[in-house]
Amino acid sequence: MMLKDYELVVTREQILEHLSLILNRLENLHGLSGKIVGIVPILNGSWFFASDVMLLLPSICVIEPCKVNLYGNNRHINKDRLSNIDKYFTLKPNINALSQCDIIFIIDDIVDSGYTLKNVKEYLKERVNCNILTLTLINITNSEIKVCEPDYYLFEGRAEDWYFGYGMDYENGLYRNLPFVARVVR
Repeated sequence: MMLKDYELVVTREQILEHLSLILNRLENLHGLSGKIVGIVPILNGSWFFASDVMLLLPSICVIEPCKVNLYGNNRHINKDRLSNIDKYFTLKPNINALSQCDIIFIIDDIVDSGYTLKNVKEYLKERVNCNILTLTLINITNSEIKVCEPDYYLFEGRAEDWYFGYGMDYENGLYRNLPFVARVVR
């Protein structure tokens, strides 16, 4: 991919500005200061975003990443995998560590159908007794199928666009390290 093939969508500064506003709102609603907050980033794409969430939280954080493959080798959900999500975790969060939390944030980079977010949230609800909220960088608002909306998101996206940078890849893991979010120009 040549640099001319993308369009800047949002800068890191804009991400931090929007994130600060949402975290202030969450502080007002849930009183996060002094609480133990579980951070469950869904890997690989959410790592940058989750790092910024943790750095801005006025709380002690327990960080327990997870990785789940509901999509197989393409961008479309493999519905056969939904019946037993436990089987498709390639990295499970440590439930014992999360059990000490007052609140848990599941962090995702982008929500399209919401299947991954919904299933990770249900998995944790069955195992941990605390408030569990979801926070995503980009929420695809015109998705054909939407089974779960994030509780909080920073930006809206379109299903016809492919976003990358700031942790999200374009091709085979490339371009995750860009300090901004861009979209492919077709």
